Amino acid sequence: MPLRSAIRDFRGIVGSGEDSHSRAILWLAAAFAIAVALIPALTGEWRAEMLGELSEIAALSFAQGGVAGYALAGLSVAGWGLLLASNALIIIGAWFTLETALVGWPKSVRWIGFIVAIHVGMVGFYFFANPYIQMVLPMGLFDPLLALRTDALPESFRFVFDIVLALLFIVIKGFFNYWKHRASHEIPFLWHFHAVHHSIEDLDAVTNIVHPVDDMVGRVATMIMAALIGFEYQTFAVLIALETVYGQLHHTRAPLSLGPLGRIIVDRNFHRTHHSMDPKYFDRNYSGLLVVFDKMFGTYEAPDGKPIMTGIPDHRQPHTIWEFATARLRRRD
Repeated sequence: MPLRSAIRDFRGIVGSGEDSHSRAILWLAAAFAIAVALIPALTGEWRAEMLGELSEIAALSFAQGGVAGYALAGLSVAGWGLLLASNALIIIGAWFTLETALVGWPKSVRWIGFIVAIHVGMVGFYFFANPYIQMVLPMGLFDPLLALRTDALPESFRFVFDIVLALLFIVIKGFFNYWKHRASHEIPFLWHFHAVHHSIEDLDAVTNIVHPVDDMVGRVATMIMAALIGFEYQTFAVLIALETVYGQLHHTRAPLSLGPLGRIIVDRNFHRTHHSMDPKYFDRNYSGLLVVFDKMFGTYEAPDGKPIMTGIPDHRQPHTIWEFATARLRRRD
């Protein structure tokens, strides 16, 4: 069919990366997927209110009893679960659609249900953990800087101050990211859980899964940084969402790169080498935001542009919820 033929031709152009127009379309498509994936963070307050209302309806209906009461309670619980899972489902749907449209179906779709279950489970875990996170945010050790902006600087200088503060934040965030990631490789206890992420053999934006312990380590690092700066919880939640989406951009199968800017800012080409089975990339390219930290601390390895096989050479990826939950990876035969 003409449409299928056109799609195949476009995928060929995208894969070659030689046509500037195709690269522009590719990045526009990625921008759309990123915007869709950020919907959960931007609608957080509304979703929290709806979850509360559905909980009340379920409780009242269950207390009322009878067939009608229990049926309404069941529907409310089902709606509550679907709304809670919408975070993961929206993000997974956006990236799966993008990658499938641009570079074709994944090598294996057999374990998509397993991946969806893990992502939904992680959303549920943080739903119950978030109240405890809110208890420690913000500490506000950067409050004197923010007070300086409001009380001491004339309005004409505040824009410049905001830019400087944003750049300072990016540097601090990059530093935290680097050492959190490096610790996950060099400390055996942390590597036991981080290895789950590295074991994925057909890595893309959807199969980019992490163990809850590994994910919590990353969020704690971000939480500490956010608390030091003085972010409110909602800002922290948006920051986590941005970090998640940017992380998916690093793992996508679509050939998205920043070109020359990738020598400064981490992109997909830089990070996928970190997942390579090639020994020269082992324990290299830890940075999640700024490449400079790998160069500064001696762990930088430039991507050579060759196709990359991802995974851990002597272990397989988890294939059951139990293997994932216990972080027990089977050895290769």
